[in-house]
Amino acid sequence: MPLAGDKSDKPQKSRNLKAHLRLIQIAESCEESVFQKNGEYLKFKGQKNISTWDIETLLGRLHDLDYPEEKIYWNKRALEEKVGDKEHRYVFLYNLVCVYEKLGEYELVLEYGQKPMEWLDSFKEKMGTDTIYYLIGCLITASFVLKRFEESIVYQKERLKVIIKAYNSGEPVKKDKSPIKKLDLLHCYMYLIDSQIRCKHFEDALKSFKRIKLFKLDSIDSDDMEESMAEFGANVTPLDRCNYFKVIGDLCRLKSQAFYGLGDKHNGSLWSSLAIDNCVHLQEVTRTFEKKDYSPSQLDLQISWQEIFTKQLVKTSLTIAEFDPSQRRELFNQAMCYLLYESKHASFYLSKLIDDDLMKFETLIPFIEHFIKRCTKDVLAKIKKRLDHVKYKKEIDPNFSLENQRKKMVTYQNSLLIMKHFNGLP
Repeated sequence: MPLAGDKSDKPQKSRNLKAHLRLIQIAESCEESVFQKNGEYLKFKGQKNISTWDIETLLGRLHDLDYPEEKIYWNKRALEEKVGDKEHRYVFLYNLVCVYEKLGEYELVLEYGQKPMEWLDSFKEKMGTDTIYYLIGCLITASFVLKRFEESIVYQKERLKVIIKAYNSGEPVKKDKSPIKKLDLLHCYMYLIDSQIRCKHFEDALKSFKRIKLFKLDSIDSDDMEESMAEFGANVTPLDRCNYFKVIGDLCRLKSQAFYGLGDKHNGSLWSSLAIDNCVHLQEVTRTFEKKDYSPSQLDLQISWQEIFTKQLVKTSLTIAEFDPSQRRELFNQAMCYLLYESKHASFYLSKLIDDDLMKFETLIPFIEHFIKRCTKDVLAKIKKRLDHVKYKKEIDPNFSLENQRKKMVTYQNSLLIMKHFNGLP
């Protein structure tokens, strides 16, 4: 995000441009650790009172290089030496947020992102909507990973303002300059509602739902939702439909949680059933893909989607079971049936729930105990009889062993307990 340098810098520009070009040539030919020891660079770095133009130019040329330490150094130096005006400082802070987000230094993302957010109204026009959108995205990621969900709600609401305006105007705000779609809107609402529910703001979550005017998400009738999907048209691929159905399924689950959180078991149960039906439907959709219609890369994507929807079904089942213990046995049995016959072991999906969805240890353990206890031939046969709607994607591997499944789950349970003991789990 280049800004014009101070007028006082002009005499230096022609003198230093060659030096900058030379430094970039050196930087492009080596790794950061080597560049940091280069004599010419050290000499340049050792100058006092380096101008705004010098710092901006160097940062602009380092932008595409994997030089995080030097980017951090120059942006911090500019801030410490009070280089430039308030607008320049906004840019330097923004740069630090971007670098730290890529490095996964989320505490620092929130630290350096606070001030740019306070100044947002002052620089909206100059900085561009795409820059603001990216800044807010970094802060949302950081607050979510750090489980600072109250902060996340604030940033989620800001992002919604940006994305709704962009959707209505057709203004591109994403890095790839693609237009905002309905799917983007749904995702933004979903993450906001997720944060509200994690903070037990159940009434606020239901108010957020009322603002969603897409796909008849105010109707409990699955036929209404299916009918609203017709607007996609005949040219939409099954994979595209899967994308929409996934986020809609997540929204149904969240709506169920909100009702349960308010003590409304009736509506909670209705929406949880719709969420689970959605997961089962998606399993069926992915099984209908024909090899002749897809390239190898698309078939790999199909497999990924099957894994995604299996994880979603398990997540939905375990989450609802936590809110409504009366359904626990049935929900656990269903999740167990789907997991047993996947190509990957059940622990793979459970670990994904911890890593990707920040599912709590306390939510997983009851299901793991249920799985271990009921992982026998006789018990499973009884479960399958009751769950006649559960269908399996493929023939069972002849080497499949329930005992091996049980042993692997016991091992996974022990590893979780150890990690929990050492505070490695939420």
